[in-house]
Amino acid sequence: MAGVRAFRLEDIPAVVRLRRKIFHRTEQPNDERLGAYYQRIFFENPWRNESFPSFVYEDRRGVPAGFLGVIPRPMRLGAHCVQAAVSTEFMVDPAERGMTGVQLLRTFLGGPQDVSISDRANPPSRRLFEHLGGMTALWFSLYWERVLRPFEYAVGRLDWRGIPSLTRPLCRVLDGAATRILPGRYRSPRPATVARSLDRRAIVAHLSHVDATNRLVPVYDEASFCWLLERVAERRALGRVDEVEVLDKTGGRIGWFICAFGPDLRAEVVHMAACDNRHRELFDQLCYHAWRRGAIVLSGRLDPQFVPCFAEDRLHLTLAEPWTIVHSRRPELLAAFQRGKVSLSRLDSEWWLGF
Repeated sequence: MAGVRAFRLEDIPAVVRLRRKIFHRTEQPNDERLGAYYQRIFFENPWRNESFPSFVYEDRRGVPAGFLGVIPRPMRLGAHCVQAAVSTEFMVDPAERGMTGVQLLRTFLGGPQDVSISDRANPPSRRLFEHLGGMTALWFSLYWERVLRPFEYAVGRLDWRGIPSLTRPLCRVLDGAATRILPGRYRSPRPATVARSLDRRAIVAHLSHVDATNRLVPVYDEASFCWLLERVAERRALGRVDEVEVLDKTGGRIGWFICAFGPDLRAEVVHMAACDNRHRELFDQLCYHAWRRGAIVLSGRLDPQFVPCFAEDRLHLTLAEPWTIVHSRRPELLAAFQRGKVSLSRLDSEWWLGF
């Protein structure tokens, strides 16, 4: 009989075939590696809990014709534990369109989690989520961008065949002039802060003491934090990933950032955080670091705590997909997302995944 049930290990080959049928792109080189990735993410993640399974929709033949992946994530609001569940890889066989997607999503949203989150929703998923009582978290659907090399950036956006390679030497000369004429606009001055490799253990210890009185924040231990960073590092599509801790001259911690430098010379912020309201110093070091690495543009998802920096630097903001969508039966959790009182980096939902 057709219906929704929990995802099992033996379903992986069928789900891989379903994914190949629906999505034309994958970061995995072959079906075997894609299947192994499904197993690692859904059955071997550090938060694995049988109370929060992923789901398949079985057709009348007993074949998986729909899938919705689930990853449980612990959070806290003040002294209270909050159980989040992240949904990903939501897909339905075109032959089973109709109520199949509704049944999958309704089953997921009816689970025991306090809040359901997805941060890579396309317009159809967003509409379905909202139809079932979810909402779009607008704060976390905003994306900022800081251009570091304006002429290379402009040529890259034109994307005319042959033009980037032919004009790049000239663009570099013009960009050099632009940074001298408008140094504060395109290049941060060398900051007085000190950058060094991230001490993961120290950062996890710091995160455990972050004041969450009025904020919803993720909960990490050393094993889960390192596991996440390993998953990010193995995504070749992201390019080089730098993990940087920022200190002042006395050795005091200002904050840290994790940034991916892609082959297209775009730098993507994966995670950033400042201690003791030192967001300006942290952001200046981040921009300088990206410029030194040769990035054309630095971008990321909006973090409400850094809004004063973005406003001061007159950064371009875009409200667009991928949308961040949430669902909860607890009004105080929805209110936190509506007010931007949530720490939600790209490590805390589904952005870091590389299916």
